[in-house]
Amino acid sequence: MTFLQILVGVLAAVAIGIFGTLLLIWRRLVKVEADVALLSSQFGMMRAP
Repeated sequence: MTFLQILVGVLAAVAIGIFGTLLLIWRRLVKVEADVALLSSQFGMMRAP
């Protein structure tokens, strides 16, 4: 039972670590997309007469 508990704990820690990493990457990508949209809209306004 102790081995099973250790195994479950390790798997849970790995799953949480992977989920946290994916969440950070996703948030960074969303932020980059928002920045790109903001920059392109600013450039569009500057080019407009």
